[in-house]
Amino acid sequence: MKYTAYILALILLFVTTACGDETPSSAITYTDVALVNSVTDRGTDFTIAGRKDLVTTELHSSAVLKSDGAELTGNCIVIQYTVIDSKTGEINLRNASIISNYDAGAGSSEDIKGWDDDKVTLLSHWTIGKHFIVRVALPYYPEKRRLGLMIDNSTLQDSYPQAYLCHSLQGSIDPGDTFYRNYYVAFDLTDIADAKDWNGLTVYVNDPKLKDKKITIDF
Repeated sequence: MKYTAYILALILLFVTTACGDETPSSAITYTDVALVNSVTDRGTDFTIAGRKDLVTTELHSSAVLKSDGAELTGNCIVIQYTVIDSKTGEINLRNASIISNYDAGAGSSEDIKGWDDDKVTLLSHWTIGKHFIVRVALPYYPEKRRLGLMIDNSTLQDSYPQAYLCHSLQGSIDPGDTFYRNYYVAFDLTDIADAKDWNGLTVYVNDPKLKDKKITIDF
């Protein structure tokens, strides 16, 4: 499987805010990756990975998110918000930003070959449902690159399949000739994990600071 992708820096969404959705100046503003569950005329529902300040991971804002040319429902975004009620998950949405969202794939060793062509600096990672999200530092390059989460199809029946965060500039530019920028990228495992009894994933990342260059995530 060959795959190339553009990677997005954060792009601000258009937020329509309902009357009375004022943010107190003294409130703490939080930033989280969130999965958009639904957008209606009554507002937007999100799921976040979790925060100690909140009793629930299910959040709601009366702000109606809109974005030209981008499907929001079922995708991950980054939100900034203050908390109205930590038990119900009601929030004041301050900002929302689009990130790169891709479907995970499965392939053979030949498909996975070259997964470690270029270095990745893993800054953070999360799971929300069957979405795996990373915040990474990558060489800046405005054109397409090889980028994806590829699962070894010989391990699909394992409780923790082996997955590879594949990244390659494909020789288009020397990383030493550019600078590094931080990106959020989300991978949707829903289709590939359908009807499989996975407990999580073992993800290999070409980050020299990672022991064995892998992390284990749980669903």
